[in-house]
Amino acid sequence: MLILLDELKVYFASKSLDDIRYIRITYDGAGDSGDIGDIELFFDNHRYHDNVHGDEYEMLCEVFNKYFDDKIGDWYNDDGGFGYVEIDVKEATYYIQANYRTVQSSNLEGSILDLKED
Repeated sequence: MLILLDELKVYFASKSLDDIRYIRITYDGAGDSGDIGDIELFFDNHRYHDNVHGDEYEMLCEVFNKYFDDKIGDWYNDDGGFGYVEIDVKEATYYIQANYRTVQSSNLEGSILDLKED
């Protein structure tokens, strides 16, 4: 499915006419793979409306991959990350909540002859 930017603008406008304010696309990944999870629709004040399914879901997955994936960074390799992209269809803005799982480790070496009493 190839969506053009003009078609996307029409889609967002139609959602706004249906009183949908926000579209939230969730994602989660690790171990060299990642998935888009739920895609949810919200009214004003973030009141939940419904989840997106079928062709509409696939279209919004394409939107995520085409316009937002590169903005988020590496959320699918190693320990990965998770978060969401929220599109405000009335204001024509987006907000990205990105969380990264990281593991930090360190190795120290020394001589026991250098240890000192406190």
